[in-house]
Amino acid sequence: MDESLVEEFSLVLRVAGEIGTLLLISFLISFALRKTLSALIHKRGLRESIKTICESLYTPSIWLIWGYAVILSLRVISENTSNLLEGVDMGQVRAIYFTLGFIWIASIWKDKAFYHWIPLSDNPPLGKILRRASSVLLWVIGLLVLLDILNLPIAGLLAFGGVGGIAISLAAGDVVKNFFGGLMIHMQRHFVEGDWIRSPNKEFEGYVEEVGWYMTKLRTLDRRPLYVPNTLLTEAIIENPGQMYNYQIKKVVGIRYDDLHVVRPLLQSIEAMLHEHPAIDHEQQISVNVIEFSSSSVDIEVYAFTKVTKTELWKKEQQDILLQVAELVKKQGAEMAYPTTTIHVRQL
Repeated sequence: MDESLVEEFSLVLRVAGEIGTLLLISFLISFALRKTLSALIHKRGLRESIKTICESLYTPSIWLIWGYAVILSLRVISENTSNLLEGVDMGQVRAIYFTLGFIWIASIWKDKAFYHWIPLSDNPPLGKILRRASSVLLWVIGLLVLLDILNLPIAGLLAFGGVGGIAISLAAGDVVKNFFGGLMIHMQRHFVEGDWIRSPNKEFEGYVEEVGWYMTKLRTLDRRPLYVPNTLLTEAIIENPGQMYNYQIKKVVGIRYDDLHVVRPLLQSIEAMLHEHPAIDHEQQISVNVIEFSSSSVDIEVYAFTKVTKTELWKKEQQDILLQVAELVKKQGAEMAYPTTTIHVRQL
């Protein structure tokens, strides 16, 4: 057999042996690490901080081990094969690889830390913004580290970024204003998604469907989408019925002048009905009074507050109360008034 073929065959066997050993060691380490982390994650009584770290390491660590095994395998091949990875700095590749792995682990840990130690369930939009902002900060730091590994001039890039940032801020001032306007909306929580709002000074109203980074999407009463820039919302006077404690009922019922003799018992019966009605908030003001003698009726004001604050439910409760008032008027032998004109004919 030719000696060159023997040497090549022995070289292949040696390289295959080294790579096989690396892969075997990687398999054993990843298997042991995975079992250990899984046991710690499911262990009762373990401190939440340790469990969070184990959960963050569980998936990325396996990929890091196998990825590093691939890098070492390529290094073994390059050392035994000429011109395969010529000009490639494997130390630089390794540093980049582990930097990306660290960013991945830190990103997972950040999300779990928000979930366990910074509960924002009462304000999900604000939590979403903080998570995104922390992710951006994490990747910016990672990018700077990667630039340093690649020996790029970070100071020059930062200086260029500062000048570019000024130019961008001048050119996109409204974008920045709207972004911080959205942040203030999430923090102050004058309204949330699902609320019906109106602005008397900016003349818009509708149901809040989405509070975005740049603008807020409303759905008007005629079902049309309305997109309002966040900076406009921060300047608007906002009326939010969804956050009120009660819904008001204030109606005027007109009775004929012919039924003036039953007005007092009618007032008492209507007020008693309101005090017994389950939808009325009895801790708030309840009043039934004659407020005016108009041209063709004795006007009675029915004033109360419902417990419900949803518009549709309030309409149904108000309807029920008005119908009961009409029944009480009929029960007293009276009638509702309607505009009439009495003509007195004088005989000559």
